Amino acid sequence: MTEASFLARVEHGWMEDGMGSMCGPKCNLDISDRISECEFDLETAFLELVDQAVGAGWTRTEATIAITGLADNFMLGLAENEHMGVEIAHALENMKRPGYRGPRDF
Repeated sequence: MTEASFLARVEHGWMEDGMGSMCGPKCNLDISDRISECEFDLETAFLELVDQAVGAGWTRTEATIAITGLADNFMLGLAENEHMGVEIAHALENMKRPGYRGPRDF
């Protein structure tokens, strides 16, 4: 972390005690601003995680690729959960239909 980045974090309320604490969104911003703020909030924890992986013997590249893979898989899981939620809501609505006879009656 650069000195400027460190000073910016101190100004924005980051406590440098291990993983620190996050500030959270400052106000109702559009999504791109919220994502940028979230990245800023997560950066220290991310860099510490990479440093821990390097300390365990992994390279920075390996750690970053692994973290990216974890993030991708997590995002795919979120999307699948949302899709399943829609499917379940649809099935529940069908169950309320007069004359519904079971799962094969879609």
